[in-house]
Amino acid sequence: MRVKIKLNLILSLVIASIILFIILLNIVSNNLNDYNKMEILHKELDSHLLELRKDEKDFFIRLDLKYIDSFNKLVTENQVYIEELDSLLKNYNLDIAQLQEYNNLITLYKDTFNKFSAKQNEIGLTPESGLYGELRKSVHNIENFAEKSGNYELLSTIYNLRKQEKDFMLRRNLKYVDNFKSVVESLINDSKYSSNKKDLENYKDKFLKLVSAEMEKGLTHNDGLQLEIRQIVEKVSNSNNSLGEKLALLIEEKISFFNKLIYVILCIFAIIMIFIIYFTSKQINNSLMNFKEGLLKFFGYLNKESSKVELINLNSKDEFGEMAKVVNQNIERTQKVIEEDVALIEDAKVVMSRVNNGWYGQFIERSTSNASLEEFKNNVNKMIDNTKNRFVHVNEVLTSYSNNNFVPALKMEANDERGGVFETLVNGLNTLQQTLTQMLKENKANGLTL
Repeated sequence: MRVKIKLNLILSLVIASIILFIILLNIVSNNLNDYNKMEILHKELDSHLLELRKDEKDFFIRLDLKYIDSFNKLVTENQVYIEELDSLLKNYNLDIAQLQEYNNLITLYKDTFNKFSAKQNEIGLTPESGLYGELRKSVHNIENFAEKSGNYELLSTIYNLRKQEKDFMLRRNLKYVDNFKSVVESLINDSKYSSNKKDLENYKDKFLKLVSAEMEKGLTHNDGLQLEIRQIVEKVSNSNNSLGEKLALLIEEKISFFNKLIYVILCIFAIIMIFIIYFTSKQINNSLMNFKEGLLKFFGYLNKESSKVELINLNSKDEFGEMAKVVNQNIERTQKVIEEDVALIEDAKVVMSRVNNGWYGQFIERSTSNASLEEFKNNVNKMIDNTKNRFVHVNEVLTSYSNNNFVPALKMEANDERGGVFETLVNGLNTLQQTLTQMLKENKANGLTL
């Protein structure tokens, strides 16, 4: 694999790792936002539960219908929060049974409170309404009759009935109901008051209806609908606390899971990147070292430090392999040229040795790709050939002289160096030729004279 591709691969992996990490962080962030939203929704449920309790207590004290409306509105809002929380939990495959239990208890709380408020409305939200109002109307008829009749005994008995009635309403004790029943029945059964029997029975019925309604509502916090509400509120509170604990535990587990997940993924990314970078750098370093070692050996060969050249041992498919291939080709070509040069020089040594001994019949035969050395070889061969030809020409002239032919003379060529040894030789031989010719002329003249 090419180094460029390896580096691009590392860069791509780094970018991919960063992108994946950003995606992971985004997923974790979204999850954490949802978990935070779950906590906020649960806090809203807490807050609404307190407001429900407040509306409940305010209605108990003030008997105002606006608190019923506020209570039911809060329950409706609470239902929205519960559904939203349930949807978030389902999105993350989280099953919290306490949420459904809490929802059921809130519904039961609402139904029981509405039942209580309906019963209170039946009893009467004011002294003039409901069973309170009916009771007051019925007792007023009897009081008016007693006052008009001037019967103080009857009036005293009526006041006693009102006292039992008020004691019951204040003390919420059934003994006052029994006292009331005893007194009112004595009046009903007394023939003196037969004309008011219907009013007395009506008064009795209204009071007993009121008592029955109050008993159903609850004379104290420990009975009737009041007890049911208190028990439901306690269950709702416990369920809400359990829901909060379970939700907090799940969120803590999920956050811990995401922390571990991020740590593990970071470790995996780091290990992968370290592994890739290590082996890539190791391959590059090995290629560089092999390339360096091959070059040093080659330079050692060039500098005559070694008589043997080695090719770079690098067969990788990357840029280093390509460079090694090119360098090896040049090493082989250079080795060939050097070997040719050495062979030519050795041949030249032999030839020059023979030339030095006077043999001009042998030339340098070896060839080389080295243009300069090849030119030098050609010049040496040409020099040997020219020198040989000169010696042959000199020999021919000397041979003619030996045959008493002194006509031939040596001449300097146009390219011959002037003032050299060869010119001295030419001049010497020509002087010899002239001297011999002159001597022969003189001898001839002397011979003719004689």
